Amino acid sequence: LRLATINRTVDSVNISRLAQIADKPRVFTATASGDLKAFERVQPAETRLELKIGAQVMFIKNDDSSPFKDSDGTSIRRWVNGTIGQVVEFKSDSHVIVEVDGERFDVGRAIWEKVKYEIEEYFDEDTNKVKEKLVAVPIAEFKQFPLRLAWGVTIHKSQGQTYDEVMIDMGAGAFAPGQTYVALS
Repeated sequence: LRLATINRTVDSVNISRLAQIADKPRVFTATASGDLKAFERVQPAETRLELKIGAQVMFIKNDDSSPFKDSDGTSIRRWVNGTIGQVVEFKSDSHVIVEVDGERFDVGRAIWEKVKYEIEEYFDEDTNKVKEKLVAVPIAEFKQFPLRLAWGVTIHKSQGQTYDEVMIDMGAGAFAPGQTYVALS
């Protein structure tokens, strides 16, 4: 895993490593609906995700669709944002099998929503008063696999993660205070 300061370096590493895999790539295109301007500046995932069997990937969103529950009914997350795995199978256009530490996960497309908040009034019969509550109203939706190639990762994205082995590529140097510390820690 190569940690780098800028996206351009990370993208170059990932494109180069993906090209070394002889398999034919599968391309997965994101879908979006609603007010698409909401995702204009920053998209939560790649619009065009190219993968191959054997590609090293990172989850870019916590598992929010696990069918598994613990004893108190809380969903058990199979992965979290930053988990590293390897693509081992394409089940369909909507399912990719990713292996993480010897365990295989069936990964479907994730949904990212942009919302606006509105105040909704309601009558509380217990107090005989009109009350207000804040309600999230979806305005846009982005749907894509919660994965990105991960032979190269930005130092920023790696913050808080623990890796067995990394190569730190400082390129032209750190451009933000603490960047070198984050890479080393």
